[in-house]
Amino acid sequence: MEKGLAQTPLGGVVIDTGNIASLGQTTVPCDNVRLLSTTSGALATAFVAMGVGGASLLARVASSGGAHALSASELVELLDEVGVNLYLGPDLDPSAPDNEGATLEGLAQKGSTYAVQCGSSLIVDCPLGFPGAEAARLGPTDEAVRSLVAPFERAVASGAAMVGFGDFEVPDEGVPATIDPAWVAYLREGLGFEGVVLSGVLDYAADRQGVSLVDAALAFIEAGGDLLYVDDSPVTVAAALAEAVCDGRLSEERVDESVRRILEVKVSRGIQQF
Repeated sequence: MEKGLAQTPLGGVVIDTGNIASLGQTTVPCDNVRLLSTTSGALATAFVAMGVGGASLLARVASSGGAHALSASELVELLDEVGVNLYLGPDLDPSAPDNEGATLEGLAQKGSTYAVQCGSSLIVDCPLGFPGAEAARLGPTDEAVRSLVAPFERAVASGAAMVGFGDFEVPDEGVPATIDPAWVAYLREGLGFEGVVLSGVLDYAADRQGVSLVDAALAFIEAGGDLLYVDDSPVTVAAALAEAVCDGRLSEERVDESVRRILEVKVSRGIQQF
């Protein structure tokens, strides 16, 4: 992490809370990420992100192992306390294990609640799981898709700053949704989303598609995505993207468009100041 932030202007870091025993164990790395990002020459404060599982564990630690079902406002307050500025959640994919038994209307209300609550704070929300496993199986042109993506549509209408793709299998030789231009277009044009689009974990998409991690990253950016979620070798991917701009494979205009969206979100939530 230190090498990545010190040598490469990464957009952000996902904090792993797998073995924390106190809130301080999370606060320290969050502080370090912000410090490293602002001294690396990137000229932009990094996102300090935490996913649904990490936030749940953090809530349990905060309550000393007791009840840890927090409301949206309580969770946002806790994330802000430890220094997280990007919540990778909630997961709005109806087929996600944590959403078993949930209705589309219930998930839509959940997405809307978090979008509104985060919008009034310094925390950026990023509902995950787009477009959902069932919708991905049907494809963006199927008439049934509109109802399946209703939770994301409500979150977007409520002011969600980011939307993140899910990591689910696709049938036969289908393209993973996160690198499929048709799905990015659906999010932009069908749902009218103008904010930041986060990829699913590109390492998974690359493996399923049988392409290199760099090619998967380029496919996502070329499709209109903005922020890459890379599990392994983010510095290598960043260098390859810079080379792709230099050799003309990736246009500066396409990159500038994503940079503008990301900076607009950071400035609007007080993460970045110029």
